[in-house]
Amino acid sequence: MLDDRTVLPADDPVQDYLIWTSKGNNLAWKALLGKEREERTDENVSIYAAPARAKDVSGLPDTYIDVGALDLFVYEDMEFARRLTAAGVFAEFHLYPGVPHGFESARHTQLAQAALSNRTKFLARY
Repeated sequence: MLDDRTVLPADDPVQDYLIWTSKGNNLAWKALLGKEREERTDENVSIYAAPARAKDVSGLPDTYIDVGALDLFVYEDMEFARRLTAAGVFAEFHLYPGVPHGFESARHTQLAQAALSNRTKFLARY
């Protein structure tokens, strides 16, 4: 949840698989920021709340991002990882195919176990 502006087009194929929807996402951002989507701007939304709004991401710490391919956040997460890498920030990114938001809560699955293992390995370096 990096960008308060994220909305998928109605015809995006990911729409059919969303657990965390654009409507729920907007409600969460409204609760956090206290503003409707139309009222939010770069000037009144802190980059500490919505990091995707940061114009310059250089100098940020090493970053770990993972996401399921059927998650509302898939495009914003890929873009943020790309921006970090382009700015010279170490970014470890994992895209897990065929799974929605919160997939790791099904801990018995191979992908959930892989995700939890990857997170633990990343954190263990620090």
